[in-house]
Amino acid sequence: MHIISQQLKGNHLQTTYKPIRMVDNMVEATRTLPLGQVLVTRGVDAQMKDSLGFMTHVMTCLDRHMVCDWGDLCEEDRQMNEEALDPECPERVMSVWNHQTWPTVWIITEWDRQHTTVLLPEEY
Repeated sequence: MHIISQQLKGNHLQTTYKPIRMVDNMVEATRTLPLGQVLVTRGVDAQMKDSLGFMTHVMTCLDRHMVCDWGDLCEEDRQMNEEALDPECPERVMSVWNHQTWPTVWIITEWDRQHTTVLLPEEY
């Protein structure tokens, strides 16, 4: 479930999706990572146009990335992501999503939280 809000910024409408969790019919607040503008590479775009299943997978990965679930990262990289969330010294964060059916997806949110890119590893 998501809370969706829209705000006009200049000439662009910015849409924000905030994942929420229901616990006993009450909304439970979750930690969220601002994604900024979400971009996809040509490879991801082509796969999403070809398969609704892959598109759903990517959206699920983005939802999980937004709540600071780093997917299939090793423990060392998870710790680096946690440290990168410090507002005093923000750094880029990344999540990795392996799937038995779909290609591996990487999601990278830049240090300033202005852009998040979804890409295939070979596009890095």
